Amino acid sequence: MAEASKAIREFFDAYASATGSLDLAWLGSAYGETFMFASPGGVQAVRRDDFLKVVPKRGAFFKAAGLVVSEI
Repeated sequence: MAEASKAIREFFDAYASATGSLDLAWLGSAYGETFMFASPGGVQAVRRDDFLKVVPKRGAFFKAAGLVVSEI
């Protein structure tokens, strides 16, 4: 169990780093070709390629809003 917990922690640490640096290659490797995305507005299927197109815009939005870093 400790190994699984370590691997999960390492994944989310890497995910947070990739999100902060807009590492599209790493983020692309973390998602399936199509995945479920949930928000307050509901749940929808999203294509990985479509998601990766909006990641830079999302990053710019968060930066403009004053977000410096995210921690998971």
